[in-house]
Amino acid sequence: MAKLIKIGGCDNLERFGDVVFVHGLGGDGLETWHANPDEIKQLQKQCDRDGTRLDAGQLDFWPVWLGKDRPDLGIWSLDYEVAPTAWRGDTNPLYDQANLVLEVFANREIGRHPVVFVTHSMGGLLIKQTLRNAKGAKSENPFGKSRKASFSHIATM
Repeated sequence: MAKLIKIGGCDNLERFGDVVFVHGLGGDGLETWHANPDEIKQLQKQCDRDGTRLDAGQLDFWPVWLGKDRPDLGIWSLDYEVAPTAWRGDTNPLYDQANLVLEVFANREIGRHPVVFVTHSMGGLLIKQTLRNAKGAKSENPFGKSRKASFSHIATM
């Protein structure tokens, strides 16, 4: 299952563009981009106990800082399941996962505005496959309306 997490500016219909952060193997839509992932885990546990929802826009990490600097952009984080080994869980084949992500993007109208993808590790491969699937899709391509799509990949070893 894939989902988009709203970080900031996502409800502004007149926004200039979207920035989508995409984590890599074994990552998380919020923890990957935070200096202290344990802090997010603790906040999530507290929200679960309180019966509330974690507001990503209230966190202190760089996707939020970008949203504060650029309120004219929609800042999102894609969260999807991707286990580094079968011992840690199941993962859809890349092609199928890309189709799920494409559906999530279409539902949130990602591609209606110019898009920048900031990816880490496997996230870069996923977005590349998603863009390929979109180009060959029989249904409407959500990126067909966008004037531009940029791709920034953060590689690590």
